[in-house]
Amino acid sequence: MGELYAPLGLVFEYDPAARSWTKKKAMPLPAHQVAVAESGGKIYLFGGFKKPASGPPAWEAVDNAWEYNPAGDTWKPLKPLPTPRGASSAAAVNGRIYVMGGAAVQPGTQNLPLVPGPDGTPSRSLSSVEEYDVASNSWRSLTSMPTPRNHFALAAVNGKLYALGGRTGSAFADLASDVQVVEEFDPAANQWGLERAKMSTLRDSMAAAVYDGHICLIGGSMTDARVSATFRIAEAYDAAKDQWLVLPPVPVDRAPVAAAALGDTIYLISAPDGYKLQTGERRPSDGSPFDALRIRMWP
Repeated sequence: MGELYAPLGLVFEYDPAARSWTKKKAMPLPAHQVAVAESGGKIYLFGGFKKPASGPPAWEAVDNAWEYNPAGDTWKPLKPLPTPRGASSAAAVNGRIYVMGGAAVQPGTQNLPLVPGPDGTPSRSLSSVEEYDVASNSWRSLTSMPTPRNHFALAAVNGKLYALGGRTGSAFADLASDVQVVEEFDPAANQWGLERAKMSTLRDSMAAAVYDGHICLIGGSMTDARVSATFRIAEAYDAAKDQWLVLPPVPVDRAPVAAAALGDTIYLISAPDGYKLQTGERRPSDGSPFDALRIRMWP
C-alpha cells in the first residue's frame, strides 16, 4: 500500500537459489485483496479493490481479470469477472480456475465504493462460485458456497477444493464475524460435500500453501468486541484424513499474508500487522519480513 487504501501494484520475482529479488512490470490496474491462482506456469489475478478516483477513503470492487506470464514479464487482460468483488479466493484444477466468495455491495445496489465504519457502505459476503476456463477465456457459474465468506483461504488437493475460515458479513474486520468452517467442493460433480474438521483457530486473512496433500495455513487475524489480533499460528490440514496438524509458528505475527510452496519449503511474506500497512500507520521503512518454513516430514 501507498497512501491510505492506495495499492501500489508492485510485482517482484524471488529466486530461492540466489536469494534475490527482481522487480517486474507492475499490475496494469493496482488493486489489493486480489484473488490469485497459478495454472500452466502463468499467474491469474481476479477482482480486488482499488481506491476510488474521488470521495472519502474506501474500497471499490473491480471485475478485472488478468494473466501474467513470468517468462515474458507480460500482462494480458481476460474476460472480466461476472461480479465485481474483492477479498475472494481462487484455486486451479485441471486447467480451470475457481473464484469463490468475496465481498461486494448489497444485492441490487450500484457498485459503490465500500466506505468503512458503522455509517459506511453496506456490504456483504458472497457465496458465488465462478469457473474460469483458461483455454476458452470464458466463465460459468457453479453451485454456491454453503457459507458465504470473504478473506478466506481456498486450496486444491487431489482434484477437490477446500474453503477454509474467513469472514462472514462485512468486508471490514470490525463489522464482520470470523468462522472456523471448512467446506469441500468437487468441481467435477459441481457439488459441495459434508463439512470437514473445523480450523482450531478462528481467523481470516491467512496464507495457504499446499504440500504433500496438506493445506498449510499460516498467520491471519481476527477481530471481535474484545480484541483485535494477528497470529503466528501455522497449521496443516490433511485432506485425506480430515485432520489438523500443528506446525512451528511463524517468527512474526502477520495478516494479510501471501505464501507459496517450492519443493519442501513454504515461503511467506507480508508486513507484521498488515492492517497498519493498509491504514497508513506503518512506514515503508518498517519493512516486510520474509520467512521460510521447511517441512521435512509429517508426524
